[in-house]
Amino acid sequence: DFQTINVGLTEEIIRLIKQTQRIIPIVFSSTKQVFSDNPYGKSKKNAEDLLMKFSKDYQNPTYIFRLPGVFGKWSKPYYNTVVATFIDQLYQGKKLSIDDAKAPLELIYIDRVIDMFMECLNSAIKPGLQSIENSHQLSVGELAETLMNIHKAELNGLVVHQNSPLTKDLYSTYISFKPVNSLEKELSMHKDQRGSFTEVLKTFSDGQFSVNVTRPGIIKGNHYHHHKHEKFIVVSGKAVIQLRNKNTGEFKKINLNEKKMVLVDIPPGFVHNIKNVGDTDLVTLMWANETFNKDEPDTIYEKV
Repeated sequence: DFQTINVGLTEEIIRLIKQTQRIIPIVFSSTKQVFSDNPYGKSKKNAEDLLMKFSKDYQNPTYIFRLPGVFGKWSKPYYNTVVATFIDQLYQGKKLSIDDAKAPLELIYIDRVIDMFMECLNSAIKPGLQSIENSHQLSVGELAETLMNIHKAELNGLVVHQNSPLTKDLYSTYISFKPVNSLEKELSMHKDQRGSFTEVLKTFSDGQFSVNVTRPGIIKGNHYHHHKHEKFIVVSGKAVIQLRNKNTGEFKKINLNEKKMVLVDIPPGFVHNIKNVGDTDLVTLMWANETFNKDEPDTIYEKV
């Protein structure tokens, strides 16, 4: 079957190109398994040999990519990538099927592959066997651990570190498999007579995002932080933010409204508050460089 598909189809493509009597570039997705003792690898190597001979005899540019394991959105579990299989098992609450956790893997994200293919077709890259860049080297156990950490964080409303290209690619793939009926998540709103406060998104290393709703005439805040850094932006309504440097006594009043997007820094050691001076609810998007810890809130109340 591998010979029929990989070699037979290649022979047919070569025949059709010869019929056109034109030069038509060929990009061939081969495999790192070309020197492995298995029918799949052998069929890919045979197809490579056919293409290289055709390219030499007819001066037809041919680009051969010996790809490692390709993963990304739209891949199929239990078919063409262990990444998709592991993700499907995580979503179903199954134990990951691992035969050898120490087995080495080389993986590449589908977008990197497409970028390389497009580069061949759009520029004067030398034909022949191409080098593979931006692949990831790891073990099966490391892959499983990374995906389990992503899954655990997602269940707890957290986003994992995005400082590793591999984790970023795996996270994008993991999210692409998310069932449609779980794409929405109701958030917990903390309400009182002043308005509401809702934690939107927490991260492991980059703090959290929140939405603060303030009723007309209400002042919120009147506190400072020792090490927490915040950023405020008004997305709806009118506000006045007051800040006082507790150390130097310097004072600043900032008028904000939805018509002009202004990002306000709230540094540690600045006593601050925000007042709704409009006739409608004030909606403020807030970022803090650390997630809220009820046991160590780092919030010291004091009037500006």
